[in-house]
Amino acid sequence: KGICDKSKLSSKEKALVNVKVSFADGSETVGKLAVMAAPVMEGKAGGSIEHDGIISMESCHYVEAVESHGGCYDRVKYLGRMRGAVKCFPTTADYTGLEDAPYVRYEFYSENGGNYNIEVDVLARNPVVLGQDMMLAVAVNDSDKVYMNAVESDFYAGHTCPQWCNGVLDNVRRIVAKVPVKAGVNSLYVYAQSPNVSFDKITLWREDVKLPESYLGPVDSARF
Repeated sequence: KGICDKSKLSSKEKALVNVKVSFADGSETVGKLAVMAAPVMEGKAGGSIEHDGIISMESCHYVEAVESHGGCYDRVKYLGRMRGAVKCFPTTADYTGLEDAPYVRYEFYSENGGNYNIEVDVLARNPVVLGQDMMLAVAVNDSDKVYMNAVESDFYAGHTCPQWCNGVLDNVRRIVAKVPVKAGVNSLYVYAQSPNVSFDKITLWREDVKLPESYLGPVDSARF
């Protein structure tokens, strides 16, 4: 039996552990298990941990939801393509341009930091008003907000609009931006802007990493 006191670690350390396996017939064998130990991460329980330059978070894994102007984000089970999605209520409220809009906060651990791509998987909904944006804003730590629009300027609901058709078929609209990330524990803020915008997944990855192609994106990252 081995014990690792993570509070004494200053960086990641590897260990090779012998694991004895006993079988029903009385025979035994020994396998070797590689273990990676990391220092204690300072942050709220539930933050996501980077692996191979990628952080993948289902939207319901936020660590804080802050109400403002009578609105607040909440989890909605079984909405979207994951185990649930996050939606700001009331769904018709418009917070465009407000600096203190309602937000949800996520925590994640980055090994080295740097410039990262961020992709938000927005549910394929239509603007409340024809021609209106479907906007949200994101910020990492104290960086400036980055505004992300889930619909193009010529979007409309109808079978002759390619973006509308693709959203109906895939049940998602993916929007991508770039954000600065520091080494260690980071806070990601997602601010409500336009009404009726829900999202079920967030993915961050380093600029030098190629995101594997898949329909649902990377699996949910391990959490601390």
